[in-house]
Amino acid sequence: MKSYLFFTLFAFTINSFGQVAPGNTPGTKPIQATTSSKITVSYEKASDTNRIAGQPKYYINNTFYGYQGPIFNPESIKDINIEKEASKIHITLKSEYQPSFITMDQLKKKYVDSKNKTAIYILDGNLIKNNLQLIDENYVLNIKVSGSNDLLYLNKDDINGIDIITISLKSKANLDRANTIYIRGNNGLGK
Repeated sequence: MKSYLFFTLFAFTINSFGQVAPGNTPGTKPIQATTSSKITVSYEKASDTNRIAGQPKYYINNTFYGYQGPIFNPESIKDINIEKEASKIHITLKSEYQPSFITMDQLKKKYVDSKNKTAIYILDGNLIKNNLQLIDENYVLNIKVSGSNDLLYLNKDDINGIDIITISLKSKANLDRANTIYIRGNNGLGK
């Protein structure tokens, strides 16, 4: 129930604080996808994703955490209060939950053994565009690291020394997937 409330809250804040999804700028015609539709491509600009104007301020346990909501376990939420006029979101966590917020770059420095200075972060399949995004390190399930040299389709002379860091959270779906046992082959089955 808390996770439903958490995601409903963030969906509400996106609409209530006047944010516009990239590619849906005012004056453009919305696209409806069907099974016979062509592939739709949209290009996001840094200004579309890093804009502060109109963004709500996030407070967790009365501490200001910036204009981008930190990533943490939604099950830890005790209460949420939205001050629409002041553009503030106050989140109170359960007393037993003690998050340890760090940035993506701090997460890399602490857990990833790499000499590369540059990284691309992917969090549960979503590209993170701000390396200062806060995340509760206690909510991280695993980290997988690939280098730009591991991608065969990249020209090694043009791109070198970039880590691609894929982070999975301890969400219910990820935990269920991690705890699923897959059996391959059929030798010895059904006898």
